[in-house]
Amino acid sequence: MMRLSGDPQPHLNRTKKSLYDLIFSRFSLSDTTSWGAWWRRLNKVLGRPIKAYSDVEIISELLQQLQMATEKEISQAVDRVAVATPDISSISQIVNAALSDLNLHTWVGDSVWYPERFSEADAVYAANGYGLCSNYQDLWECTDEFDSPAGTHVFFIFYSRHALYTSIIAPISGEALTRFNWDEAQILDFELGLDHLLQTNGSQDALWSSLRSQLSDLPREYPFSLTHILVAGESVMYPRFLATLRDALAEIMPMSPLNLRTNIPGYTKSATVSKSVDLTFAASRGAALYARRRQEVQAHCTESSKCEAIRERERVHIPWKIDLR
Repeated sequence: MMRLSGDPQPHLNRTKKSLYDLIFSRFSLSDTTSWGAWWRRLNKVLGRPIKAYSDVEIISELLQQLQMATEKEISQAVDRVAVATPDISSISQIVNAALSDLNLHTWVGDSVWYPERFSEADAVYAANGYGLCSNYQDLWECTDEFDSPAGTHVFFIFYSRHALYTSIIAPISGEALTRFNWDEAQILDFELGLDHLLQTNGSQDALWSSLRSQLSDLPREYPFSLTHILVAGESVMYPRFLATLRDALAEIMPMSPLNLRTNIPGYTKSATVSKSVDLTFAASRGAALYARRRQEVQAHCTESSKCEAIRERERVHIPWKIDLR
């Protein structure tokens, strides 16, 4: 189940649509296909100024600013990244097109052994310390550690100045950062961002009531008990939002589920509250964890941990050396 709320609808009179409009929309700069990428590259080669009119160009400009700031901070070039996004294909396509324009390679979707899209909910789940293998460098140990059939069901809430996004994921055996962690259900609403609620003239009660309804919709309709409730975003600690969230959850879950885990401060006495992480950058932290493990361990290639010990012993104790070149 996926719902997109508040998504602006095109007001286009199709009967008056000209051939130019048809061609331009087909080969628009906002196109995430190869045509759009080709057109943007051509403009760069010709030295034409790139104006951020399309979604791809806007995201590309923001990512370029972040890339430049990061390279300045670490004094090292950045050429490969991992980006966590809502589990919506159109959003990930736009991000990937923007990365391609910047010649930035991605650790996501570059192999059949890894996720095609890196879900933001999965990233925050990992950032809070859940679903992480104790010894991730040994794939067999990870497999044994997460062989329990016990179900894990994570309700994720992201709230910013511009949007509300909620989703539910069910990681297989509770493991994070795997290729199978996609959203079971999600809601994205651009009309309930904090800025919109605070700038609305007149009574805001109706909007806050709508926000409360959106927060409770997924858990109410989901057929399984939640095991985790995690929040993230720059506006999630706004007092009225937290109060609304607690009220919504209390309505649908009068009794807190046994062993519920959350990062909501002071949610309930019976819930286990995870160690606090920066809620604004929680998804980025999870993406960094994924990128590190993605580089250090290959999902489709493994060997016994004693193999490296044997090689090291041979390098030290064998008195003769053979040049194999």
